[in-house]
Amino acid sequence: NNLNWLIAQKDIVNIDVQTIAALHKTCASFDDKLNEQRLRPQLEEILQNSNSHFLGPHVESLWQCYLEYSERYELLAKNLQINVDGVTLGEFDFLVHDKHTEQIIHQELAIKFYLGVPYSSGSSTQTYWVGPNQIDRLDIKLRHLN
Repeated sequence: NNLNWLIAQKDIVNIDVQTIAALHKTCASFDDKLNEQRLRPQLEEILQNSNSHFLGPHVESLWQCYLEYSERYELLAKNLQINVDGVTLGEFDFLVHDKHTEQIIHQELAIKFYLGVPYSSGSSTQTYWVGPNQIDRLDIKLRHLN
């Protein structure tokens, strides 16, 4: 059920790139007939090999399983570090080959939960969506993305 929930989620960032839109549409509509029950042994093995109890690595493990057993996508690399002259510049979460479009897709996966906290200012009431700490707010993150 966790994997099905993950695939059905909508992106909060709308990037107008055709391949990303195609990927999301395919995942959301289960075009490749993903069935979590069929994948249960593979999911259990991938999750058992995870060294973390945090939400992010758990979700990355679920996505890895989806990609590895998808009929449409081929997982080329996971957590691929980019090093230049011994310095790590960053990391690709997933590099994926889309077998339908013959494109290579770079995927960054992020998931976070926010708590809605009502805030009154004069005659108006707003809701702040607070993350793990007070300065981690969804409204601030969204302003940075736009």
